Amino acid sequence: MPDNKNGQRNKRIASTFTVHDEIKRDRRIRRNAKIRKARANTYKAITVVLCLAVALITVSAIIFTVTRVENITVTGNARYTSEEILAAIDLEGAVMPFLTDRAVEKKAISKCPYVNSVELKKTYPSTLEVIVNEAAAVYTAFIRDRQYTLDADLRVIDFSKSKDGLIELYLPEVASAVEGSKVRFYDESNETRIPELLDAFFNDENTLPLTSLNLTNRFSISGTIGESVKINFGDYNDIAIKLNAASQLVQKAGENKSGRTLVNVASLKGAGPSVIYDYEGEF
Repeated sequence: MPDNKNGQRNKRIASTFTVHDEIKRDRRIRRNAKIRKARANTYKAITVVLCLAVALITVSAIIFTVTRVENITVTGNARYTSEEILAAIDLEGAVMPFLTDRAVEKKAISKCPYVNSVELKKTYPSTLEVIVNEAAAVYTAFIRDRQYTLDADLRVIDFSKSKDGLIELYLPEVASAVEGSKVRFYDESNETRIPELLDAFFNDENTLPLTSLNLTNRFSISGTIGESVKINFGDYNDIAIKLNAASQLVQKAGENKSGRTLVNVASLKGAGPSVIYDYEGEF
């Protein structure tokens, strides 16, 4: 009997060890399978990265080799010669895809201050057109015993006594007027006020063809249309409304064949705007 019991016990122990070994073996197999799969995915990822790197290097090499600037033309320039513009921007051999309007514009303006903007027109693989927009004289102003021509941003263009086609400005006291730079005022508030007023008077909505504008006193602004019309705008408030009222009164003066007309839109209340036909006083 003891021998029979011992034999059964040994069988149960052997059976128990066999099940545990099988479980461990299955776990080991699954773990090894995961490791092999992870390695395979890693190899695939490395292969993809290497292929992309090779492709990127190849494409970059082609771009750097084939798309370098070889032929450059300059258009839109008048004040500066093409050679001066090209020397300023120095784009010979530059890589076309990496060129931006803004970057080239900054280089151009640093050497040619009358350039307002630059636009690039690219024709691949290697032809570039540089379209230049130069500052144009819009205003004329008498500053410190000299007659200056100014662009739309009040940048000094040059010194000239000619007023043909230009709007004559009378400005508050100017601190500096340097060729190629904007005029600077002693009163710093005018640095923003004057451009804002000019924008209000000379925008697409204003139909008054003013030939002069007096901004020396912001509380007593006036303008003229040739030698035939003077308009008193008063202070700088409600300029858009005053311009509209003045435009209507100037139109009526033309209908009434007034030789010289004085328009007053300084006050929009009370008696309101007024007009004097065939005015004989001084403007």
